[in-house]
Amino acid sequence: MDYKELVKDFTKRTMSNLNAIDNLLEQQQKKGEKITVFETTQLINSCLGLIVIPKETWLDNIPETSLVELKADGWPIPELSDPSEAWQDLTLRQLIKYLRNAIVHWNIEIIQDGENQICGLKMWNDHEENDSRVHESTLSVDDLRNFMGKFSDMIAHI
Repeated sequence: MDYKELVKDFTKRTMSNLNAIDNLLEQQQKKGEKITVFETTQLINSCLGLIVIPKETWLDNIPETSLVELKADGWPIPELSDPSEAWQDLTLRQLIKYLRNAIVHWNIEIIQDGENQICGLKMWNDHEENDSRVHESTLSVDDLRNFMGKFSDMIAHI
């Protein structure tokens, strides 16, 4: 199948692949089989197609919708580590920039629960001049998955 609208088609295909991994994992778990797919690894890989590529090629199309509005519409919102940085002041476009930078510079910390399961991701951006943190936020794996699903749906309808 050809790409007709590169960003829209690529994000749609990335979500399809992510869903396929989720379905395969569910099947393996139901059958009691050895787990051979890793949904969080795929989720992080999918960030390239669902966050990095849209930011790099479509930034002006990403709305300046406030995170307050997104939260009211049911979007998961990252927990910010710096209390002086209010997510109420951020827009979707700004958040996508922050997430893109964290992903491509591998400013990601994997958070595990007490049972050695991955439960979240901490992502941050460093200030170029003095290595101080500019932005740091945490999302549960489920919230990142839901965020990317909503962002992919939004892209499909632009």
